[in-house]
Amino acid sequence: MIALEKSCRVYPTDMPDAQWEIIRPMLPSSPPIGADRGVDMRKIINGIFCLNRTGCQ
Repeated sequence: MIALEKSCRVYPTDMPDAQWEIIRPMLPSSPPIGADRGVDMRKIINGIFCLNRTGCQ
């Protein structure tokens, strides 16, 4: 089995902790039935911010 690395790169467009604490309560929680969310929503939002700033070459 392949082990995935848990660390990730930090980009200039990543949001600081203070901003994340404001946004986090606005996001929907995991569904009550079924599997828990398998992705980190902060990473998803950081990816959206990166694409918004740099565009998709």
